Amino acid sequence: MEDREYKEFIQTTYERFKNKLNQKKLRGVNDYNLLTTVLKEHDEVRLHSRMIGSLLNPEGLHYQNTLFLDKFLNLIDLPDFFDDTQKVTLCRECENIDLYLTDGKKHIIIENKVYTGDQPAQIKRYIEKIVKKNPKMGKKDLVVIYLSIDRDKPTELSLGKEKKNQTSGYFEINTEKQLQYIGSENNLKDRKFNYKSIHYGAEILNWLKVCKEEIENITNLNLAIQQYIDVIKMLTNTYTGGIKMEKIKFAKEHYETLVEFDKMMKEYIDSVKEKAVYALGENDFNAYKIEEWENNDKAIRIKNNKNEWGPNTNIALVLKSNGSFSIIIYVYDRPEVAESKLAMLGRMEWEGKIGYFRVGCYKNLNDVYEKIKTAAEELNKYYKNIIQT
Repeated sequence: MEDREYKEFIQTTYERFKNKLNQKKLRGVNDYNLLTTVLKEHDEVRLHSRMIGSLLNPEGLHYQNTLFLDKFLNLIDLPDFFDDTQKVTLCRECENIDLYLTDGKKHIIIENKVYTGDQPAQIKRYIEKIVKKNPKMGKKDLVVIYLSIDRDKPTELSLGKEKKNQTSGYFEINTEKQLQYIGSENNLKDRKFNYKSIHYGAEILNWLKVCKEEIENITNLNLAIQQYIDVIKMLTNTYTGGIKMEKIKFAKEHYETLVEFDKMMKEYIDSVKEKAVYALGENDFNAYKIEEWENNDKAIRIKNNKNEWGPNTNIALVLKSNGSFSIIIYVYDRPEVAESKLAMLGRMEWEGKIGYFRVGCYKNLNDVYEKIKTAAEELNKYYKNIIQT
């Protein structure tokens, strides 16, 4: 593509697209979703297991008794599995089982997988625990449900077969789609249990739609379920509403051009980083190690050459999307102490157990040298005195 064509693409095609999006935004089209404002759409435990569990629980705050549970059992062809769903209790993360339903006699294990892989002997362990507590249970008293985005079945690893040449001590899925134990352990010998594989984009989505129809006049429940439906559509790449989808459509239509732009942007970032590394070295930063940051393609990492800052303390010079530079100081070593000792650098923010300071945003490299020097000097003082704290 010639320079003239790039300019035309930006000035006409992209500008028209931006105007179209702005018009939609003014009309109220949006991607706001309460669930994804606090959690990632792929958060397996805190979003999906909690949301599904909250609906399946007959004692849930929805106060719909067994309505949602009954609809779920109908949809996965287990309408009469429990003699009385009024007696069913739900436990989330009991014995590490994602979702566990039982009436005391019969049991359903729901193993929830979004992006995480299967763990060694994971499902086997869950079955063992339930059998140990209920040694007289029969093959019709337990169902293992494997919930995923697009997987057909759990791996052999999850069923207990951890080595290729292993001949016993694991479950396998037989021709009748049952989990059959291979081995002679007393509590599992000759055991068979029913098994089902279900998916977010099919069974779960259909279940939610049925539930939503049942409570369409209860405004807050209706909205909550609709928002979760939207999350699942995002998860399964079937979401068609809002501004986000318009951007995806535009990207598909102009894929080749945008790939070229991406290459150009990477070349630009590399050139800026190269200049920054050189410029920092020329500005009396010989006492520091200046290198590209492998975990961030838009960042340069500055470390103390003598490792006086500890192994995991860094100053990052980050190129922002608007072309400016941001200075961020990451303090992994005792950040709770650093918060008080390095207060002059600003307010410490937290990401898990990592503390970091954002020290301003600057338009060009010349503006950042003194700030980086000041930050480096403060870190030097901090680590010299840290033993005394």
